Amino acid sequence: MTSEEKKHIMLEARNINNSIPTAHIALIGKMKTLRADCRCRHHHKSGWGRPPEFLSYVQDSVGEVKTVGLTGCCYKVLDISTDYGECVDITGVRTDGPKKFSIFVSNDGKSWKQVSSKLQSTAAWPSTPISARYSRLIWEQTKGSRGFHCQLYGLPTKAQLNRRQISRCLKGPLAASPASKSIPTTCVPLIGTMRSLRTSCGHKRGPLTGWRKPVELLSYQVKGESEGGSDGVVGCCFGVLDVESEYGEKVEIVGVRTDSPNEFAILVSNDRKTWTTIASNVKHTISWSPTAVPARYSRLVWEETPGTNGFHCQLYGLDTPKQKRLRRPNNISEGPLIHAEFKPTLPPNAVALIGSMRSLRAQCNCNHTHSTGWGKPIALISYVSEGGPVFSEGILGCCYRVLDVFTDYGEEVSILGVRTDSTKRFSLFVSQDNKHWTTLATNLRGTISWDSPVTAVYSRLVWQETRGKPFHCQLYGLDTPTQKKLRSPDIYSDVFDAAEKLIRGKMSRRGQVTERKQNLNPNESRPPPLVRMTSEEKMERWTEDREIKSLCPDFQPAASKICLRREWITHAKIAKILEFFGEDFESCGQLRDSLKKLGVFTVIGRKLVAKGYSIREDQVRRQRCLMTGHLLMEQLCSIFGFLKWRKAYLALALLYWLHLADPDSIIVKLGEISDRAARCASARRLAFDVAIKFAHSLVTKKRSQTTEKKADELELVNLESVKSKCRKIFEEYIDLHKHHAYKSAIEEPCRAYFNAHHNHCHRDHFDVHGFNWYLAGTSAAIGMKLPLVPYLHDSCNMGFSAYWHAKGGDEMWKEFKKAENFGKRFEAIYKVKTMSGGRMGRNEECRLEGNMGLPLQFGQTLTRDSTSRTR
Repeated sequence: MTSEEKKHIMLEARNINNSIPTAHIALIGKMKTLRADCRCRHHHKSGWGRPPEFLSYVQDSVGEVKTVGLTGCCYKVLDISTDYGECVDITGVRTDGPKKFSIFVSNDGKSWKQVSSKLQSTAAWPSTPISARYSRLIWEQTKGSRGFHCQLYGLPTKAQLNRRQISRCLKGPLAASPASKSIPTTCVPLIGTMRSLRTSCGHKRGPLTGWRKPVELLSYQVKGESEGGSDGVVGCCFGVLDVESEYGEKVEIVGVRTDSPNEFAILVSNDRKTWTTIASNVKHTISWSPTAVPARYSRLVWEETPGTNGFHCQLYGLDTPKQKRLRRPNNISEGPLIHAEFKPTLPPNAVALIGSMRSLRAQCNCNHTHSTGWGKPIALISYVSEGGPVFSEGILGCCYRVLDVFTDYGEEVSILGVRTDSTKRFSLFVSQDNKHWTTLATNLRGTISWDSPVTAVYSRLVWQETRGKPFHCQLYGLDTPTQKKLRSPDIYSDVFDAAEKLIRGKMSRRGQVTERKQNLNPNESRPPPLVRMTSEEKMERWTEDREIKSLCPDFQPAASKICLRREWITHAKIAKILEFFGEDFESCGQLRDSLKKLGVFTVIGRKLVAKGYSIREDQVRRQRCLMTGHLLMEQLCSIFGFLKWRKAYLALALLYWLHLADPDSIIVKLGEISDRAARCASARRLAFDVAIKFAHSLVTKKRSQTTEKKADELELVNLESVKSKCRKIFEEYIDLHKHHAYKSAIEEPCRAYFNAHHNHCHRDHFDVHGFNWYLAGTSAAIGMKLPLVPYLHDSCNMGFSAYWHAKGGDEMWKEFKKAENFGKRFEAIYKVKTMSGGRMGRNEECRLEGNMGLPLQFGQTLTRDSTSRTR
């Protein structure tokens, strides 16, 4: 046996102690996670994507740390290698893990030799050290712990001692300065351009701060804003937080203010390359005045940030002209603030001031196209809007960030106070010309008023951070004739008069809505390339003017078996309903523009709820749905804010409900809408479908009764009227037959598949999300238009799977093919309902979740040839 082989004898044959000598140190090196054996869809090799350094007790240049530890991904294999940069003498291992592990060593990082196979606790072999440059710690299973630690120990070397060097509380020029726990009054918060440098949670493309909060929320005061008003930040997954600030000039740093519960370090630099640690292990506000540290850049570094959902930290220093300009509010003059004493109540003569509102800006840097939370209309922040009170739960800023509410009153108003239920601080600005703004008050919180009225034409309410519950806020002032008219419910009486005329059929109708022209090249047999368009426009492209020869060859045999004319294949009642509403809008002047206003919709909703529940209109605000328990007006306003071009259609539909539906029907249908309005975008679109379908049935029934009565009086029954009635009956039958065929071929088999595998979440979300992919595929593949309208931009593919690949699919299909089961839910078919996952099986091909993109992309894929179509 060679001397080299003797060095790597298995540790089990050595004299092992249970304690590590105090002279030996933890070995620090560059760590790497080598492999994972869980076969999951995660892209990381350790539990929750934690970095391998979480396994160590002592880290490079940081020293002793307290981390949550590490496990293998899905509690499987964990394989960590460490490169020490030089040969070290390994004399022990320290661990708190519950599982046995193996130790391997190498001098080249390629050929590994095992030195232990069944260690489970701290062990040391100081008399026979193992010399190696690389080491590997391998656990075949890591179940039983949310995280553990393990680190090799050895003899100290110069390089290892340098790695372990920890900077203390004050270093360099500050070491001789007495540290104080208060900031001198002559110092100001230093403001600069901030960015987060790194994260330790394993999210390579993810956020660098917890919940994607902007790093500026770490500061007590940022550029152009007043102090306070934010909840602070933490590191992503409560890990590392490393924040750099660039001041644009040399500043004199004399202290740091913080409410952080964790220790952090302060580094400074003049070139952003060479960093000097001036303080570490800092855990509270300190200053080192009169000694000042000049620097152009600074860094605040936390290695771990548990124990809080957010904290603040900011360096303080001597004031400069540039810092003074940065602290001045953006676009706001330093005009006189209100010096009168604030009162917590509004004066009795103050009324809510109503104007045209819009949201000015957002600072969340997300991909959303709106500047308020979930795209809600900004008018929902008000207590009172045009036509009366607003019934809503309030709003927030997009991604809980900045909310900047601009209001144009159209005339000069006298402001006496502000009413709000916001728990966050905000600022109030006013202007006469929308160019020069004056600060009226800052750091406001809660309802306040003042004695001297302030005149203005425009106002702005600004929140820097809006995390928490949605809130309301509105300015109050002296009444004017214009404001009194805007608050009156009779302001929209013309809308109700127009709706009554439409219902009675007294208004002239301008005929059928012209069909939308298609921009298809007649020489092309395929639809044009994918462009930015609505779901309805894309469905029209897939279904209209496409004969069987123009379909993809893979689907032509299936399309040829449909025994209907092409006009009936591409016909759906839902499209006709929208055309029906379009005719009403065309025949009634400005009705569409009026119904798009939130004030009009609020008045309609208030009257509708009052009629359905037989209550007074002033009691509507507290009325909850009997089925869901949600506040009805909040849910109606929420779905109205979500809709875009459909706003007027929904308002007109509810207007028809108000005139034609009985109270019991209103309660039931409001329950269906309330259930869907509190959910996702796809569910809200279904709520819209429920509203317009019910309204259409009410109006057509009323108009047909009026027409039949006139025909009976005049005894006029001709061939055309008979044809028209037959066509309506056939149209209803075709839609019903299509829907039953869709349920028996697609919807119920898919739901039965998920039910057999006890995946109740996907089963119950099929009619909200999953059906969007199947409807898109049916329309794109064979040009069939169904009674349902899919949401082609749905990104949640719950309820979508290739159930036809299931092993027991043939047995299930035999039951659905039977004539007596046509259109039935799978729960009504005993043999299908009692199928278990074992009988049906689950092939890998069934797992399509996450692989098909949006329904729009899925449908576009099915229009191509099989040679160019990928799975």
